[in-house]
Amino acid sequence: MNRSTVTNYELLLSNFSSQLGFEICKFYYELLNNNSIGFFEIPQICRKYTPTQEVFIGLILSILTFSTLVGNILIIIAVTLVKKLQTPSNLLIVNLATSDLLVSGIVLPFAIIFQLKGFWPFSEFLCDTFILSDVLLCTCSILSLCIISIDRYFAITRPLQYASKRTTGRISIMIVSVWVLAGLISVPPFIGWKEKFVKNECKYSDSLSYQIYATFGAFYVPLFIMLFLYGKILLLAKRIANLDLKQRSQKTSRRNSTVVFSNHNTTENRKPSLQQTMNCSFIQHDHRESNDKSEEMAFSKRYTITKLYNRTSMNLYKKSKLSSEVKAIKTLGIIMGCFTICWCPFFIIQLTIPIAKALGQDPNFVPPTVIEIFLWLGYFNSFLNPIIYAKFNRDFRTPFKEILLFRCRTINRRMRSESYVEQYGMMNRRRSTLDVTYNNTARKMTKTREDFNNSLRFSRK
Repeated sequence: MNRSTVTNYELLLSNFSSQLGFEICKFYYELLNNNSIGFFEIPQICRKYTPTQEVFIGLILSILTFSTLVGNILIIIAVTLVKKLQTPSNLLIVNLATSDLLVSGIVLPFAIIFQLKGFWPFSEFLCDTFILSDVLLCTCSILSLCIISIDRYFAITRPLQYASKRTTGRISIMIVSVWVLAGLISVPPFIGWKEKFVKNECKYSDSLSYQIYATFGAFYVPLFIMLFLYGKILLLAKRIANLDLKQRSQKTSRRNSTVVFSNHNTTENRKPSLQQTMNCSFIQHDHRESNDKSEEMAFSKRYTITKLYNRTSMNLYKKSKLSSEVKAIKTLGIIMGCFTICWCPFFIIQLTIPIAKALGQDPNFVPPTVIEIFLWLGYFNSFLNPIIYAKFNRDFRTPFKEILLFRCRTINRRMRSESYVEQYGMMNRRRSTLDVTYNNTARKMTKTREDFNNSLRFSRK
């Protein structure tokens, strides 16, 4: 077909109805697929965006893809390098980062081209690969979040029983099960629910039965499980907080009553009676025994202070562990909130359109632009997960910083020092307070012993 024919079609396109214009644009894309014309020879009215819009949108989506790629690579490198992060539970986070990394590396480049051109410029095989990778990896990312919430739930509600069962082998089985379930959701469209390929189009299956199967398996059921478990975690955390507050109030009231009783006794014993003075003469005059008793009292006081210090250290350790669990709950809650906001609109649309089609309604009642925005909002969730961990989890924030500054060799040393400061910094301050208390007590006991010896000398005279 010569250039004059193409020019005539351009004139028809500018003068006739939208339906005819659609057919003419379709003709242009057929010429493009046959390499008869170039992409920039297609009339502007047949293009989805203006050149300026294409550059701007392409730049934004490319930055999103690159940032998602880098962020998830940082998570994988951090767990690989930092010994503190090499725990069975963090394997689930690595699995989440791996699926998000593959989304950014395999799915998003094709999605960007598809978004900018407005049609599928590749073959049927690449379309099937794109759809399979999209459904498989996004489903794997969602199911990984579900498995992480289950793991966190058992770690908080059954810490002793679950700690012995939280082995690398069992976590690996959980990860494999995630990929198997994701495969069972993504493969069926290419076996029984496959639709005929239309040139320049690449879309998900519109089969109502498949969409019910896929949306419930990939989103609605995992979402219900995560919301249910996170609700139970919040109720348990609230119950523990109320119990801890109640115990603290009881300890405070008990301490205040002890102080009042001690002051009352001190006031009564400030002026010894004559009988108490006379009883001093019946006390043994052996200075060794009195010194032994004083030493026993001092030892008893030292033992009490040491016991108090050990108890304080243990309480601070428990508080630090509880604080880490609270941070994990907070991080999990933020991840779940972002996940729900990002993916919920898309899956609602994906289920609504086939239902409308099955009921005989127009399936195009939702504008294509809205569907595209909801789809990219779901892709955006893969970008958010590394940012959430970097912002709200110090165990990941410090390694990210060190890796970006190319200080990988000193990561473990810096992590050890920060962990020591976090766990024992408060204990050191408490230790100095206990030392001051011990020294004051020792001085008081020395003064008491001197007063006792003076009273013995007075009784001898």
